[in-house]
Amino acid sequence: MTPRDFAEKALLGTLLTGPAQIRSLDWLQAEDFRSPAHQHLYRVLSEMVAEHDAAERDEDGEDFDFHRDVLGDDLVVGGVAYDSTVYELVDGEIVERSEQDKIAQHARRMREHHEVPGIDPVTVLQRLQADPDPSVQRNTTLTAPGLHDLIAAAPPIHAAQPEAYGQIVLEASIRRQVQAAGIRVGHAAETSSDLAGMLDVVEHALTEVDDARRRWDGLADTAPQTEAATRPERAARDPLLADGPRLDANAQHDAEYGLVAEVLADPFVLDELADRVQPRDFGDQELGNTFRAASAVHAQRFSTHTRVDAVTVAWEQQRQAPNHGDGLEIDELAELGHSIPLGRDHAHHCAEGVLRGSLERLTATASESVTAAAQHPGLQPSDVLHTSSSALEGVLHMARRAASPAAQLAQTAQPGHSPTTPRAPSSAQQPCAAIPLHKPRHRTAENGR
Repeated sequence: MTPRDFAEKALLGTLLTGPAQIRSLDWLQAEDFRSPAHQHLYRVLSEMVAEHDAAERDEDGEDFDFHRDVLGDDLVVGGVAYDSTVYELVDGEIVERSEQDKIAQHARRMREHHEVPGIDPVTVLQRLQADPDPSVQRNTTLTAPGLHDLIAAAPPIHAAQPEAYGQIVLEASIRRQVQAAGIRVGHAAETSSDLAGMLDVVEHALTEVDDARRRWDGLADTAPQTEAATRPERAARDPLLADGPRLDANAQHDAEYGLVAEVLADPFVLDELADRVQPRDFGDQELGNTFRAASAVHAQRFSTHTRVDAVTVAWEQQRQAPNHGDGLEIDELAELGHSIPLGRDHAHHCAEGVLRGSLERLTATASESVTAAAQHPGLQPSDVLHTSSSALEGVLHMARRAASPAAQLAQTAQPGHSPTTPRAPSSAQQPCAAIPLHKPRHRTAENGR
């Protein structure tokens, strides 16, 4: 028996002997139980208590009775109310009960407080036996011995903590929900034929995590009741990212290589890509570090009076290496420095490939983070939900970054048009590639160098 099994059985056993306590568990759903039999039993108990309460309201009406609804069985003498479990009326006078009598009266009141007339293990069993569903009849948990085992698993009624057990059931349910969302995201990252479908799965997973967070926060009276963060609309996504097939590893690597070559040939393309492409978007760390170094040289051109070329980038790479790692080797930089520029349009097409690859990798990483958090028993539920939400939101943030207003510059005009006039995206452009004047030692995703 796992701790989760124990909590489910203890909760149901407590409710079988004290069904009135289910009224304080309105935040718990039958689907939160892992066992289908436990789901069905909790649903039956909820229905029976709801039916009793509805019938009682019809009988009593809506009139409020102070003595019945507030004082209950307390003693009222001289306008003062006395707790009947502590005091008793003897010859017209209030007398304190003996300690043994206090314990007995307290136990009686607890039983009365937890009981619901007409609902007990026998009537619950009769309700189960009358269920026409064959699966209910065949389930041993929903038989007399099965109900007895549930009652035996519960602590004594005066010591039971149904709300605490319910929170355990809810936490286990949330962990399963988050884990399932992470698995679906990982499956989409591996198998989706296009990025639009993959992002749909990420958005749906994030919605589920937000819903779970609201349920968990709702257990605390002081918890902030926040609405889910606004998600990017489909129309706001960059069509270059949302449309078209996914790229394989070699195509992604060629895009990264081609973009670095275009930056070395025409560093002013960095002005158009600065808000869109970042060094961490590169799957090849060395290419990403070279892109970072080129960006730094270009950003400092007015103060240093230097411009981007293979030599200045190699020197900046050396400066940044202790913090970020090595970039391309000198020989490769020299070769790329002699590449034939294919134009801004080609540079933006390569940037599209870099962003596509980055988004796919980030989605796969988010899936791993979400699944690991859900499976980590040492994390509190709020930490699981925060970690999962942050990981999934990171994917959508990257999609928003790629579709930012500054990305309009990335949709450059065809030759002869204004650079601010967006062109229609096309997935049929030539593959990204660097074309050096000399024969290159071309890197691929497989051979690395």
